[in-house]
Amino acid sequence: MRPLNTRALLRLSRLFLVQLALVQVTACKNAPPDTKNPPASPQASASPAPISTNTDAGTRLLNAKDGGAPPVLHNAELPFPVDLPLAKEPSGLALRAYLRFADAPPIPRIPELNAQNAEAQRRRLDPSAEVTLSPSRMKIALRGGFVLPNGTEIRSRADVFGHIVSLDGRYRVAVPGSLRAVFNEGRFDAAPLLPGTSKETGVSAKRLGFVTRKVEVTTRAGKVTIELAKVPEANEGGILLCRFLLDLLNGAPDTTACDLDEVPLRAEYHWATRGVLFFEVTELKRVEGTPLLVPPSTLPFSATPFPPASTIPFAGLVDIGALRSGPQDLDPTPPSKNDRSDRTVASRGNAEIVNSTDAAWSIWLDGVPIGWVAPSSTLIVPQLYRGKYQLLTRSFLGGRERPLETVVLPGRAEMTEKPVED
Repeated sequence: MRPLNTRALLRLSRLFLVQLALVQVTACKNAPPDTKNPPASPQASASPAPISTNTDAGTRLLNAKDGGAPPVLHNAELPFPVDLPLAKEPSGLALRAYLRFADAPPIPRIPELNAQNAEAQRRRLDPSAEVTLSPSRMKIALRGGFVLPNGTEIRSRADVFGHIVSLDGRYRVAVPGSLRAVFNEGRFDAAPLLPGTSKETGVSAKRLGFVTRKVEVTTRAGKVTIELAKVPEANEGGILLCRFLLDLLNGAPDTTACDLDEVPLRAEYHWATRGVLFFEVTELKRVEGTPLLVPPSTLPFSATPFPPASTIPFAGLVDIGALRSGPQDLDPTPPSKNDRSDRTVASRGNAEIVNSTDAAWSIWLDGVPIGWVAPSSTLIVPQLYRGKYQLLTRSFLGGRERPLETVVLPGRAEMTEKPVED
């Protein structure tokens, strides 16, 4: 008798396993039902598995766009996986984009205020971003009136959900659901991710020479309409920019919005609470490959918070003092002929914007954003001309806003929690 070869043994093993399974199924079918202690249904305690911000670096999500390995959902307490430079970096895209507030407060029309100068200063302080996209990496450098200091960078890569934020010579991990807090308060608190519903709403007008299609994504935090252009060099870089835009809405990073080779050129946010925000790309050009590592090899990781800033001026505050040409006469009684007092002595001075609330606020004075103040902190505005000013306090992204106030400065203007009315 000849010995069986390996292939024959494998066939016999498979047949044995199949027969064993059939025997078990038959036995289960013929067994009497247990009416006293029926087994619990596996679905009785089942619940959808949300994207968790506490998942360790080895956990994988199950819906990769390209059918390959899904991105890793990273833990904020661990450094990002090491990134290695390629032998030849591919070409990519360079974008310039702006954040603009559709409901910005008006600039008051008073003789002492140079409205044209104020409008120019407000445009200069528009928060802007220099965006670099490679086929699988993204870098955003912040400029202008952000809560985060000028030069702060946000980087992302296609194989990891989440971002890194570099500041003060080190970087922290911003897990999905945390960018809204990062932009509003400079904190890395992760809010629960909100499942989003997306639908295509048709073809839009051309932007920067590209025909765009519109996608609308809605979560409980609000709604964003994104206009997408087909740009072959983008590859997955545009998807990373989409993830960034969805994170401002607390949307899950795997929400269907952008496809490969698509780049968001415009996004319009309508918050569920209040306010409208625009993200708009004004420049797009192709660039030769440059190393874009996430994280950079020279940047150390930090699991501890960045030093909290109590206040952040959005511009040189001397420019705020120059918005007006002179003081307002607030004294209702004109000086008498014998009045020899020098009424210009107190015509300029420092203003103290005091935040006695438990929330962080962006400060707008006469329709111009001047800075950000943390809870229980004071923003000093030097050398303001004496007069009545329009003071508005709101969250940076615009979802929260306090009523517009008229305050007399120089002096002290305090924000306090208003009592809740029954």
